[in-house]
Amino acid sequence: MLTARIDIIITALFFTGLAQLAWFSVMLLRRNVPPAALSASLPPMISIWVLLWPLYEHPLWIWAGIILLALPLIPVFTAGTPFLQHLRIAWSGVFHEEEPPRMWPLLSLIAALAVAAGFFQRLPEFGLGIGLTICLAFPVADLLDRSGHVQLGFPQHPEQTLVGHIGLLISTTLLCGWSIHLYHGVEWQRLFIAMLLVGISASLSRAFLPTRIMPPLATLAMGVTLWLL
Repeated sequence: MLTARIDIIITALFFTGLAQLAWFSVMLLRRNVPPAALSASLPPMISIWVLLWPLYEHPLWIWAGIILLALPLIPVFTAGTPFLQHLRIAWSGVFHEEEPPRMWPLLSLIAALAVAAGFFQRLPEFGLGIGLTICLAFPVADLLDRSGHVQLGFPQHPEQTLVGHIGLLISTTLLCGWSIHLYHGVEWQRLFIAMLLVGISASLSRAFLPTRIMPPLATLAMGVTLWLL
């Protein structure tokens, strides 16, 4: 009974935090903060919940959180209240004048978290690391790309930079290495080369996959790489 209560409490905390995040997103949108900035801030905020995954007694409860995150995707929200309409705009990343916002960033994030949660149920030391990578390392890389230094000219993503990919490599190596160290106490030095290969798989996925499908496929690529190593 106590373990079930822990899972319910974590899920309730996530729901409360998500509701607050939705409110802040709408308020900031109404104060002319660009939707792209609000959408980009969503994964780092969700990482707080991902950090709580090891506390779940039954990882199946993670899917309850993913379902909560998916609520804004329900089509009925398109014709809902102004608040819900503004939330969809904030989390879609783009303002559409004549049609409902297409929420590809949120859909891609949910799909990536679903893949990470699947790995976490079987191999938590892998699932936690790649979940944090999706929520933290990829946004860091996008942020570093804004510098514009040494653009790599990839056909799918001409705006990506060498600085961004180096940041992704370093962040992925640290996050995935920390996750394995957390569960198994393995020394960082022994993990470096293997985790660097995971970072390379993330970097290649980001460079060559279309934006809409990149997050879940990058998560899958990282998970498979960890499993093979």
